[in-house]
Amino acid sequence: MKSSEIRKLYLDFFKNKGHIVKPSDSLIPSNDPTLLFTSAGMVQFKPMYIAEGEIEFTRATTCQKCFRTVDLERVGKTSRHHTFFEMLGNFSFGDYFKKEAIEWAWEFIYSVLKLPKEHLWISVYKEDDEAFDIWNKYIGISENKIVRLGKEDNFWGPVSEEGGPCGPCSEIYIDFGPSHGCGKSDCKPGCDCERFAEFWNLVFPTYNADPSGKLHPLAKRGVDTGMGLERIASILQGVNDNFEIDIIKPIVMEVANLVEGKYESNVPLKIIADHVRAMTFLICDGVFPLNEGRGYVLRRIIRRAVRFGKLLGIEKPFLYKLTGNVVDIMKSAYPELNERRINISQVVLQEEERFHETLNQGMNILEELIAKYKNVIPGIEVFRLYDTFGFPLELTKEIVEEKGVKVDEKGFNECLEKQQEKARKAWKGTGDKEISSIINKFGETKFVGYEVFETESKVIGILKGNLLIETATCNEEVSLILDKTPFYGESGGQVGDTGLIKKDGFIGVVLDTEKYLQKLILHRVKVKEGKIKVGDIVRAMLDIERRRAIMRNHTATHLLQYALREILGSHVTQSGSYVGPEYFRFDFTHYKAVTKLELDKVEQMINEKVVQNLPVIVKEMKIEDAKKLGALAFFGEKYGEFVRVVQIGEISKEFCGGTHVKNIGEIGLVKVISESSVSSGIRRIEAVTGMNSYRMVKEQNDILKDISTTLKVEYKKIPVKIEKMIDTIRDLEKEVERLKRGEGTFKVDEIIKDVKKIKDVNVIIKNINTDVHSLRDIGDKIKNKLNSCCVILFTVRDDRLSYICMVTKDLLKEINALSIVKGIAKIVGGGGGGKADLAEGGARSINDLSKVLKETENVVKEVIEGRKEL
Repeated sequence: MKSSEIRKLYLDFFKNKGHIVKPSDSLIPSNDPTLLFTSAGMVQFKPMYIAEGEIEFTRATTCQKCFRTVDLERVGKTSRHHTFFEMLGNFSFGDYFKKEAIEWAWEFIYSVLKLPKEHLWISVYKEDDEAFDIWNKYIGISENKIVRLGKEDNFWGPVSEEGGPCGPCSEIYIDFGPSHGCGKSDCKPGCDCERFAEFWNLVFPTYNADPSGKLHPLAKRGVDTGMGLERIASILQGVNDNFEIDIIKPIVMEVANLVEGKYESNVPLKIIADHVRAMTFLICDGVFPLNEGRGYVLRRIIRRAVRFGKLLGIEKPFLYKLTGNVVDIMKSAYPELNERRINISQVVLQEEERFHETLNQGMNILEELIAKYKNVIPGIEVFRLYDTFGFPLELTKEIVEEKGVKVDEKGFNECLEKQQEKARKAWKGTGDKEISSIINKFGETKFVGYEVFETESKVIGILKGNLLIETATCNEEVSLILDKTPFYGESGGQVGDTGLIKKDGFIGVVLDTEKYLQKLILHRVKVKEGKIKVGDIVRAMLDIERRRAIMRNHTATHLLQYALREILGSHVTQSGSYVGPEYFRFDFTHYKAVTKLELDKVEQMINEKVVQNLPVIVKEMKIEDAKKLGALAFFGEKYGEFVRVVQIGEISKEFCGGTHVKNIGEIGLVKVISESSVSSGIRRIEAVTGMNSYRMVKEQNDILKDISTTLKVEYKKIPVKIEKMIDTIRDLEKEVERLKRGEGTFKVDEIIKDVKKIKDVNVIIKNINTDVHSLRDIGDKIKNKLNSCCVILFTVRDDRLSYICMVTKDLLKEINALSIVKGIAKIVGGGGGGKADLAEGGARSINDLSKVLKETENVVKEVIEGRKEL
């Protein structure tokens, strides 16, 4: 039974049981920014289990793309571990529970797939008597074929550190027989041998775990099942090895073809096949190789596959070709793969080429480290490999552990943290204890700057450097902490506000505003007049025009992300930004440069929306509601129970704590300044809005007017005029070159006057003030004038001597031009080459050229007399 048939049978079976068939979610979780990847079928349904009130549907079934790295080291070494796999699942949200889930699972595997009952085993959670009784008394499975296992094996979830749905589970196994096992008489499910293969897990979400691990009853307990498509396919196709099934074996065989059977073990073949499948699907879903987050994981598996390819003797990029095989095999189930076929291969090729540039050098250094340290490689050395050669920590560990050596992970992490700290633009100091005491005493700074630009506040702390002080006086630079403030502290890419803090007899200029620990807002102030002390009541006033410019730019970044996703594709996600008053910068995931046509479309789309003057609606809501709304989250950010969502009409919805305009018409013209590369898979766009756009357009228009006046054409015709001017310049350059060569023509008659007779042969030996390229042209003209001659010309240009010898055809029996040039080369310490009728050479400039000319005459005599041969 083909894998495609199994998918269809499963989805159709549960559709007939009242389940809605939902498409696979992306490998980038659509509703949970706390997860790196979609690792199970239930991820897209997490909110359904904890939702209050009515939900859209209570039963669903899917075939979900999944990605996990927890078993990375086992991939290829066992028959059924993968990084990428497909999970068939059926789900209940407050609808049916254990009885129906178990009954339908048994019906599907026994009546539809027709697996032999005598080879099937069941496991249940050791405390789950209900599930045990259903299998034993209702389904009729013998007690000795039902195994009770502990929490590690039969209690599932939650899927993230933040908590979530979880509960006991029951697993279904197939017994491959004693010949596949450990040989122990009591071998049964739970044993680590290969005899029993678990292929379907029936999870019964009963609790909701909070971040502390405490369990609370779910509002809607339910069912979450997962059957590995690859595992059930291997069983039904009778191969007992997932890498032998119809959707994986062709890739394994393609790798084998590349190395022409030159391998001792098929483990590297399996690892490469698995990783190629994973990278193909990850890139298709918008993941790009980076040094952090999801991108780091992708980079790791690409580089891991490259290394195993190298072990097989593959020295050139090859993975990018294999992605096409994956697309061809899987495109019927996932058509988006074919749409992004070229994109996927380009990203992989680019990463392969980058890694190949440093792989050999890095491997040599690693071999030296293994030899040097023997037992444990220091963290700083491992970090240098990571920082300089792009060796992920895990890759280094894997390589050295093959040699019985370990790495100092703690030291590596310390080095990494130091590097990140240097790169992290944040408030620096050693006053953490003092600041923490302020937080404990007064709580966090209340930010009121979404609504107002000016407010009355109380000074609750003053910092000078890293010390708490009570009073600051004129000309001092300090950080003021207020109980509430309209000043936005730099965060989320948006710069901090500036302005004034005033009271009677005191003026402080706010140079910058920073956020500390996401709680305190620090106002960096230069005291211009008077003094300020803790407890004073002040007036905090923003630089309003600067703030409005920042707001225009921040809202424009949301429009830019919308337009990029529309024009380039939904794989585009934000990977960083800078929002200031003068311009904004937006970094995003994309595999290649944005073309001029694409950039024009993006800019046009943004400005078309701006003139529609859509409202910007800002709401604070529960994170679950924000996810249901479809708001985009910025990966890597930590979100609490409530989040702020910025919505522009129906075109853009994003989690965002920044400041924004009320209507996008306030943004004015959006003008893109540049598009460039930040790193592999990351692009950057810089743009301006409002008056900055006006000034930029005006400046460009003024330049065009000046050019138009200078060239005496309409500005629309400037490109045509410049093109004509370039053509004219090219023609003139050619003419100048021709005239330079012609300069020698006028000298030919003068040169011929100096002809010498050596053994009845006309010989010209002359130094000419011209360029090297003109020597041959002048020599040809002399030959044409004399008809029979040997011409030797010298010139000195840019502190270098050049010489040429030309002989007319009638003299070739008597004179060899190459012999003469080689003779000259010995005189001047240079070189030369050519043929009997034409030879040339050169040397560094010499002091006495007249002496060389005389000695050249002797060389010619020797050649004519036959005393000098080649």
